[in-house]
Amino acid sequence: MKRHGGADGESLYSILGVKRDADTSQIKTAYNGLLSDMEAGDTVYARKVHKAYQVLGNQNMRRRYNNTLASQSGFEAADHAGGRGPGDGMLVTAYTIDQYGNWFTEKKEREDLPDFDGSSAYVLYLAEENATVISKQLWNKWRNLCEIWRSKDIITDTIGDIRLNVDVISADNGRLSQSTILRKVSQLPLMFPAVVSERGEVYAYRNEGGDTVMIEEYDFMHLRRKMERQDHVYENLEW
Repeated sequence: MKRHGGADGESLYSILGVKRDADTSQIKTAYNGLLSDMEAGDTVYARKVHKAYQVLGNQNMRRRYNNTLASQSGFEAADHAGGRGPGDGMLVTAYTIDQYGNWFTEKKEREDLPDFDGSSAYVLYLAEENATVISKQLWNKWRNLCEIWRSKDIITDTIGDIRLNVDVISADNGRLSQSTILRKVSQLPLMFPAVVSERGEVYAYRNEGGDTVMIEEYDFMHLRRKMERQDHVYENLEW
């Protein structure tokens, strides 16, 4: 089987064995050729090839990836024009987590970032063209969660479509009960990675009014101990 690339930090172009100016049909032909030659069970290399095609085969994702390569080599157009790029829009440094859980640095026009005014931004994509500017602290939480998902082979599509089991403890007439609900990541609060356990578990509490909030593992275990003893529970719990 003929392979391309192989070193750490290799470009997606080198993985597929195509040039930077390759058109869509050339990229697709290279991808199909690698698939036909691929050895059974070589899942690590298969994931790399599939990821390369996902990015380079999509016009918008390929444009963002090319911007990333340009920023890594020194964004000459921005330096030369005093911070402005080919579109004459003010460029900012964007620390990006894309919809497949990859993280990288790129240059983006400020007008492409909603409600943002600064020189650098932390950006999260739950789906294609769904950019949200978040805090650096929350961005790091999302990155750590994506690392967990990658280690468990959970990321197979856009991260917004990932379905997670959420363990819920509910209060009903002063009693507690535990259940599990299935939710897409896009249906969960944007802040939820801040309370995910180190192993990637997601916990929640539903009060008697029907409101559900994400909680940390420690608080969940505290509530479960109460459930096992069936202490009297009030709607406004104090930890």
